[in-house]
Amino acid sequence: MTRVGKRGIAIAAAALVMLGGCSEPPPKAEAPVRPVRTAAISYRSTAATATYPGEVKARFEAPLGFRVAGKIVARKVQIGDLVQPGQVIAALDPSDLDLRHRAAAAAVAAAQATYVQTHADLARYRELLARGNTAKADYDRRLNAFRVAEAALQQAKADLATAANQLDYAQLTADTLGIVTAVLAEAGQVVAAGTPVVRLARPEEIEVAVDVPENRLDEIRKASRITASLWSDRDRTLPARLREIAPNADPVSRTYAVRVSLTGDLAGVGLGMTATVSFRQPDGRVLAAIPATALYRLGERPAVWVFDRAAGTVALAAVEVARYGDHTVLLSGGVPDGTLIVTAGVHKLEPGQKVRDLADGPRGEPKS
Repeated sequence: MTRVGKRGIAIAAAALVMLGGCSEPPPKAEAPVRPVRTAAISYRSTAATATYPGEVKARFEAPLGFRVAGKIVARKVQIGDLVQPGQVIAALDPSDLDLRHRAAAAAVAAAQATYVQTHADLARYRELLARGNTAKADYDRRLNAFRVAEAALQQAKADLATAANQLDYAQLTADTLGIVTAVLAEAGQVVAAGTPVVRLARPEEIEVAVDVPENRLDEIRKASRITASLWSDRDRTLPARLREIAPNADPVSRTYAVRVSLTGDLAGVGLGMTATVSFRQPDGRVLAAIPATALYRLGERPAVWVFDRAAGTVALAAVEVARYGDHTVLLSGGVPDGTLIVTAGVHKLEPGQKVRDLADGPRGEPKS
């Protein structure tokens, strides 16, 4: 074969090789790096705090009313007045009570006269009996009449004392120092005995009344610190202590009435004010709060996507959930403190997928 023929064969072989190379599939394109947002796990000691709205009230508050029936002729206090012990609050028309008192006094006078007469008769018959000038039966009748007159006199005196008391009851007076919190009757009104006329609160002990659901009563009882704040002065915190939990639930709301006594300086705290009571109790656990959007599942267990910054990939890790909230989830374990987890877009990730933290620079390098 000539040299020209050999050269043609070589060129043809090279062309076939080049054509064979063009028929190979193109190299596979790499998956795009997905940007993600991350957050570091931070475990902290937590404390549970429950807050409830309530109303400032006096511990001792009672309605006051007349002890006798009658027509109110005067009311001498207004809502908010501070009354002193013995101060007149209201008065009844005393006409009928005065007449009853006079009748009782007259009855005492009549009984007294009968008593004196029977006592004198008894003395005379005692002397006649001693001299034998009267029968024993006549003396016994005089003795019995004297005893009846004596009992009648005692009864008349008791009726007179009762009538005198009822005449005094025509004036409603305060037993102790107190603040008028409500007026329940007006002048001209006819009231029965015991009908409330005013409500009086004793200001020496102030407390807040709140309503608590039955499933939170244990937290209330175990609270290590109780505070109250007024809606009119939210920056001011008042220490408080649990005084009472009602033994029965309200039949309508199914909540229990709880009373907490306020301590410390109570200047500016008025009855009827609205307050917020906080019951704080150490949880005793170290928990980490993460956004609810960071939670995923690994089989039947809750999990999070852990971000490996060095490799730029993510991997699933099971976690232990202590409590679910509306927008956050509290973890009690599963991943160590300081671990970076993905907080958004977790449902679009795959194990080992390349990701880039949005908090890093454009090239995936941490910002300084």
